[in-house]
Amino acid sequence: MKKMRVEDAIGMTLAHDLTRIIPGVEKGAFFKRGHLITANDIPLLLDIGKKNVYVTDGSESGVHEDEAGLRIARSTCDESIIITEPAEGKVNLKSPCAGVFRLDESGLMELLEDPEICYSTRTPNQAVKKGDLLASCRIIPLFKPESELKAIEDTFSSRPALLRVDPYLPKKVGLIITGSEISDGRIADAFGPILVRRNEELGGVIAGTRYPGDEQAAIEQAIRDFIDEGCTMVQLTGGMSVDPDDCTKDAIAAVCDQVVIYGTSVLPGAMFMLAYHQDCPVIGLPGGVVASDFSIFDFVVPRLYTDERLTAFQIRQMAIGGLLGVRK
Repeated sequence: MKKMRVEDAIGMTLAHDLTRIIPGVEKGAFFKRGHLITANDIPLLLDIGKKNVYVTDGSESGVHEDEAGLRIARSTCDESIIITEPAEGKVNLKSPCAGVFRLDESGLMELLEDPEICYSTRTPNQAVKKGDLLASCRIIPLFKPESELKAIEDTFSSRPALLRVDPYLPKKVGLIITGSEISDGRIADAFGPILVRRNEELGGVIAGTRYPGDEQAAIEQAIRDFIDEGCTMVQLTGGMSVDPDDCTKDAIAAVCDQVVIYGTSVLPGAMFMLAYHQDCPVIGLPGGVVASDFSIFDFVVPRLYTDERLTAFQIRQMAIGGLLGVRK
């Protein structure tokens, strides 16, 4: 590889992608690696600030950034992950299905001990759709020694993948909307339709929606009825706070074998509750959850659709980044 003035590079082969950036309009490869430079290219190269370019001259050693990015991606991700062709040295990794993005964070930190690697991911344990971008990787220099790249492949190919997507599993969901104002017909149910939509987006099948009012015994019975009918998840909303009429949390605790947590440091979602009746999660959703576009519902429920059994510690960890009202 040789550095040359663009005027002297006519007839030479470009050794790497060149990027053009027009703020707010465009950022991408303007000239691709392997392009044969012509006289007509000179004004365009100067327009993007390139007075000099690297051209191939047969002296290159090591693995080019395009191949290096592909090899790092293939050795670190689950085989189902969609890997794009390199562009400007960068390789994108995309979700093969709808599910929850998983990341081995300690493994990623080990990989990044090599200062010549860039490997950027989205936030783990969040819902993703098919085709969503999960990560991008590349090397920082234009070439990387084969021995170093081979060592990375040997290390990470022999381990579980750094990143994967756990697909959603079929769930039969019972919905319970508490509150006498709804059961008495004083106001229309605004929460049920939202929960129907949110669960169907995750592949859930709604077994039904029930309105037991505010009586604890009636709420308990509604939970038991859904479990007896074979529901694999029960979600309740309303009555989750500390008002004298709020007994949903007590009904959940009375029916379930294990209460994982009541109360979180995620907003909206402070009065959230997760419990289990055997293997069936029973979830208490405060009103702010179903009234908000993004809440603890999005932190927890997609993960339950993969049969992950969450702990209180995992939910407490959601405090970090859990102030959702500041999302822009």
